[in-house]
Amino acid sequence: MSRRQSPYPMLEKLSALKKRLAGMHLELAFDVCAAAAPKLDTLAKDAYDSGRTVYGESRPSGTRGNSLDLVATDTVRSSLSVVAKETSIKASASGDNSKGRSYATILMGRYRILPNGRLPADWSKTITETVYEEAAKWGGSTAAKFGRPTK
Repeated sequence: MSRRQSPYPMLEKLSALKKRLAGMHLELAFDVCAAAAPKLDTLAKDAYDSGRTVYGESRPSGTRGNSLDLVATDTVRSSLSVVAKETSIKASASGDNSKGRSYATILMGRYRILPNGRLPADWSKTITETVYEEAAKWGGSTAAKFGRPTK
């Protein structure tokens, strides 16, 4: 997948989601976050397991040109999570080597195991669809605040 723009331009970054959630009824914002977080968690773990970045690109090769599975101890993979925190969504990973250095930070930056900056298109789509689903339970009037996604 190339670095093309998401078909959901309102959600290029998580900061855009934060602004949209702030304009919603508080309980609806809670519902959106609670419903979206497990879906995003699955997307992150599926990307990690497939050997691709969360953006759908092949992982960069190792320093010797070899492909990397990023699984030495499974510490980072098991700590990878996307969770709802009240009216926000938090993505994180942890994992230290024997000297206490965090490999998760390196993996997030170089191997893009979690979004950094712009949102992947499938994350943006998932969040937008979740907003519509949850807003529909409330009568759907709040969905208009997100703008209709392009097909």
